[in-house]
Amino acid sequence: MDNRIVTKGDIFSFKYNGKIINLIVSNYTPKSEAVTISKNTSIIIHDAIPQKVNNTDLYILYNKLNSEIKDLKCKIDEINKELVNVKQFFKLNRII
Repeated sequence: MDNRIVTKGDIFSFKYNGKIINLIVSNYTPKSEAVTISKNTSIIIHDAIPQKVNNTDLYILYNKLNSEIKDLKCKIDEINKELVNVKQFFKLNRII
């Protein structure tokens, strides 16, 4: 898993004794938005399906999902800007 980039809330899945084990990243060092796994990285993981969900787990999940939604909105905005440019190009060149 060296050189893999992880952030809080990422889930690792693997098979062990015929069962699928899901583990969630709950913390890591060095402190940052994300880390690249290396020999200098320390990762704290927990069962991805805890029996009891605490506020920290929900906060981590909320922030991860919120961040992904913001990224998707930015990408959608970029695509819409490109579409406007394409439409303007077609109009200027009397293609449509």
